[in-house]
Amino acid sequence: MSCAKIYALSQVIGFTCVGTNTLSLVAIKLGAGEVVLGLLSMMMISTLVFRVFTMSAVEKYGKKHVIILWQGIAIVCCVPFLIIPFVAEKWAKEVTLGILLVTVFARVATASMGNTGWFPFLQDIVPRRITGRFFASLRMTWQTANLITLLAISWFLGKDAAWWKFEVVFVVAILAYTVRIISMIPTTENPPKGKDAVTPKLRERFGEIFSNRKLLGLTGFVTSYWIAATMATPFKIKYLKNLDYGDGFIIAATAMISAGAVVSLWAWGKLADRFGNRSLLGLCHLGLPVVTGLWVLVGPQSHIFVLALFLGWSVFNSGAGIAMIRLLMHNIPQEKQNQINVINVIGNFFMGLAPLAAGVFISSLDGVDIRLGVTDMGHYHVFFLVSAALFAVPYFASMAVRNERESSTREMMVVVTRPLLSMVGPVVKINGRKPFEKDSKRS
Repeated sequence: MSCAKIYALSQVIGFTCVGTNTLSLVAIKLGAGEVVLGLLSMMMISTLVFRVFTMSAVEKYGKKHVIILWQGIAIVCCVPFLIIPFVAEKWAKEVTLGILLVTVFARVATASMGNTGWFPFLQDIVPRRITGRFFASLRMTWQTANLITLLAISWFLGKDAAWWKFEVVFVVAILAYTVRIISMIPTTENPPKGKDAVTPKLRERFGEIFSNRKLLGLTGFVTSYWIAATMATPFKIKYLKNLDYGDGFIIAATAMISAGAVVSLWAWGKLADRFGNRSLLGLCHLGLPVVTGLWVLVGPQSHIFVLALFLGWSVFNSGAGIAMIRLLMHNIPQEKQNQINVINVIGNFFMGLAPLAAGVFISSLDGVDIRLGVTDMGHYHVFFLVSAALFAVPYFASMAVRNERESSTREMMVVVTRPLLSMVGPVVKINGRKPFEKDSKRS
């Protein structure tokens, strides 16, 4: 399992260097508006659907073969990133933005074709009884790497980064992706079916999902959650730039996403294995819309508040993520591992469209006078409130896949808060009694 953690570690370092946060700053520096930012985010996400083209290869030739081949091609597709800093001041901005978008498309599409084997590979090596703790540990590893990388990039870029600094960041990404491939070489997996094996056609794979009520409900939940959770991310960065926050601070603020995961994943993993998914999802679906809607209060000097919002979002998103992975691992049998990829493809497709739709929505509100009571509402304020309201969709969708035998959120909170209530019990009374004080009339 150590090789899997090294793979995840180097993957995150590379992706952080050429991921949404860094490339959004590059695009904004090139003069990109909301629609282009939405298109960039769509390229980062929707091209993940290309994994459908390597599903059969995973079953016939093995996960390692597919991962190493296509992740190697993805490294080659990263090379045009190195050109952008040299031509940014010489070529038309539109041309440079075009190179950026095409490079993102090629890199993410090829990497996606390699990632088809990743979750099936983990399903091979992770015992079912420790999935919650293992994925909590794995996510802590990559979130720690993400945090350190983001803070390093934040310090390196400063307030208004020169182009040569982005060049250095892109070089680091390529080096990290190279380490990722090397780490996969000594790993072992369950034997593949062989090149002569008969595998389901693409239409049959999707048919398995849509004909199974339980898997269809799981797909609806995963898709609606991803849409609600990720559609606002690039526009938070744009909003902060509009308020004149520096590049370094924005990267440091997004690092709080990793910090929130690091401080909470271990606890979420233990809670998931003890109480189940139902309790985690209930709590996280209460917290996420709150920390999203609170963005309407962000102003030009709200530095600490911005850090807190990113941190809070991350804590609740980490809990929901653990529950989601457990749902996928426990509801899909090992002989049908590619069903995970089919569900991810469907989710990625719609999740990729969400930022583009959000960019069009924000642009359409620009210049429109919006009032809520006596308060003037900017178009970004309306967008954040709509984003918060969207979390109602995955909340209700989760009811179709939750296990009623698992503990409820209330039951989990009673157990978790019992030590705290015990400490304050001598001085605090609830309904005239101390916490956990027995009713003498009933005893």
